[in-house]
Amino acid sequence: MGIATVVLLLAYGAGFSRAIEAIFANWGTNIIGVFPGRTSQQAGGDKAGVRVRFTMDDVDRVSSSVPGIINLTPL
Repeated sequence: MGIATVVLLLAYGAGFSRAIEAIFANWGTNIIGVFPGRTSQQAGGDKAGVRVRFTMDDVDRVSSSVPGIINLTPL
């Protein structure tokens, strides 16, 4: 009875470990994050370090011009 319990617990642990690995292996594979911040280089006539802010117009432009978007949030 003791040996069967140990074997059962080891099999349960190995199966649980594989399930967790499979879940996290696919975590975020279809996600792109775009975060506002500051420019690191000079671009478009502006100096480096200019603050970048997103507006609802940016969200609308991305949703209309990027194919395959299912969900989009400005938060």
